Amino acid sequence: MCLSLRVAISGAVLALTTVAQSTPWVVDSLGRPGSHFTSVQAAVQAAPPGQVLIVRAGTYVERVTIQRGVSLLAEPGTRIQWLAYRNEPLVQIANLPAGERVAIQNVTFGNGWIFGPAVQVLNCAGGVQLEDLVGDSTWLARTGTEVNALVDVYQSARVSLSGCRFTGGRPALAVVSSAVAADRCTLVGMQGTANHANISPGPGIAAIASTLALSGCTVRGGDFDGLSGPGLPAVCEPALRSYLTDWTITGTAADSLVAGIQPFAAQSAITGGGTVTIHPGVTLVSSGGAGPTSGVRVARAPIPWLAASAGAPGRPVTVELISTAGDTVLLLAGTLGAPRIVSSVGTLWLDPAAGPVLAASGTQPGSGVRAWTFPSPLDPALLGVQLTWQAWSGQAIGSGLLSNPSSYVHGW
Repeated sequence: MCLSLRVAISGAVLALTTVAQSTPWVVDSLGRPGSHFTSVQAAVQAAPPGQVLIVRAGTYVERVTIQRGVSLLAEPGTRIQWLAYRNEPLVQIANLPAGERVAIQNVTFGNGWIFGPAVQVLNCAGGVQLEDLVGDSTWLARTGTEVNALVDVYQSARVSLSGCRFTGGRPALAVVSSAVAADRCTLVGMQGTANHANISPGPGIAAIASTLALSGCTVRGGDFDGLSGPGLPAVCEPALRSYLTDWTITGTAADSLVAGIQPFAAQSAITGGGTVTIHPGVTLVSSGGAGPTSGVRVARAPIPWLAASAGAPGRPVTVELISTAGDTVLLLAGTLGAPRIVSSVGTLWLDPAAGPVLAASGTQPGSGVRAWTFPSPLDPALLGVQLTWQAWSGQAIGSGLLSNPSSYVHGW
C-alpha cells in the first residue's frame, strides 16, 4: 500500500493528511476480541507497505524481522513488553527499500535481560524511526554474560532515535557506515563488576565511518561499578568512541557526555578520530584527570537546539527552538533524509525529494527560546505518519546555523 504525506501550512495551522491509508491491524498476544493477529511477526509478514499495526498490552517473546515499511505502535496508554529471545536481535529491520519507512514506538525490551541487540537496523535505504524505546541489560551483565550493542545500525542512511533510553550495552548504540539522529535520548554503556572482571565495560556510543547528530542527549561510558582497587582493573569507557565519524552535538548544560567514573583510569568523554561540532553549553565530563576530548577535531559553535513532539491525532504538535536572541529563524517540516552538508551553515537532514515546507518564521526573542503550537486533524489516518523538523537561525541568509533534526511518529 502506497503512503504519501502532504504537509499543508496556512498561517498557524498545520494539516497532515495521508492518502490510501488502510485501517490499522491489531495484534494481541492473548487473542482478545477485535484483534487480527496474536504474533507480531505474523502481522508483519502479512502487512503491505505502509500498514499500521497497533500492538495491545501484553508480553511478546519472539524475534521479529521487518523488511517493508510498517509502523508498530502501542495501543493508547500502554507499552509493549518485549522479552529476550535467545542471543539474537529482538527486532531486526533489514533491507528496507528506499521510499518506505518503519516506525516503532512505546516498547520496553528485556527487563534487564537482553543478550543481543534489542533493535538491529541493517542495509536500509528507507527511513527508520525509533521512539520512546527502553532497553536495559544491566542485570544480565552482572551475571558475567557478554552483552552486545543494544541498538545496532549498519549501512543505513536515515535512522532517528527519539526519547529512547538504553542502558548496559557494549555499547548502548553502535553505528557503522550509517547516518543517525538521536534526540532527547539516554544511552549508557555496560558496567563491569567486581565479581566478573572479565566482562569489560562499554562506551555509550561507538561509531565508525558515520554521521551522527545528538541533541538533548545524555550519554555515559561504562566502568567497573565506579570502583577501583586490588584485583579490579582500572578501566572505564568514553561516552563517545569515534572512528572516521562526523558528529554534531547540541543541547544545554543539562545534557552531558560523561566518561565512566574511574579515578585511577584517565578517560576522555570523546575519543578516537573524526570531527565534532559541539555547542559550548553541552557538558563534557572526563575521568582520572583526562582532557574532555582525545584524538578528534573539535569545533565549538552555538548550534540551535530544536525539539518537536506530537501525540495522538487531534492533539497539537509542539516545536521549541533555542538559539541566539535576535536571530531570524526559519522552521521547516518534511521527512527525514540522508544528511547533506550545506556550506557554512551545517547539515541538512530533511529529504529534498519530499519537498520540505516552510512552517513558520520570525525573530528569536530576547530569551533565545521560541515555541510553536500547530493543531493536527482528528483523523485516524494520521497514525503512523512520520515527520521531521529542522530550523535555521541566523542574521542573514548564507550565514547562521542549521539546528538538529527532530522527528516523531504520530501514535496514540
